[in-house]
Amino acid sequence: MVPELRKRHRIIWQIGSVLLCLGFAAAVWVLPQPVTQTQAFQKIDPPLPRILDTQESEELTINLRGDSTIGTQLEFIIKEPLAQPVAQLYWQYTFIGVLGPKGTQRFPISGARLAKAPYFLQIVNPFEKTGIQKFNFNP
Repeated sequence: MVPELRKRHRIIWQIGSVLLCLGFAAAVWVLPQPVTQTQAFQKIDPPLPRILDTQESEELTINLRGDSTIGTQLEFIIKEPLAQPVAQLYWQYTFIGVLGPKGTQRFPISGARLAKAPYFLQIVNPFEKTGIQKFNFNP
């Protein structure tokens, strides 16, 4: 290699090494910050002492729990993961909450929604707006 080509080659490699270091520093600088997520699910309420009625299916066990002083609640125990990730719950045709894909979840039921038996619970697919399962409670 002639001296002029050696000089150009050395300058190109020196500039390339500086650009490589700057590029690495820029890549580290633009990395996203780690995401801190708050608690995704609400703390579930403790179960009420008495079970008034129970309904079961292959995936779910649903307990209607009650106490004369505290009130009434629906308890969902999911035995098998549901086919859909989220399901909406309607008690007496009134929306009460969203059922997740697994775990135990409890929903309080107000006294106005317990006016007359039998009680009707419907689990609805929120995307297609179709009923997944229906249950009747007669405590």
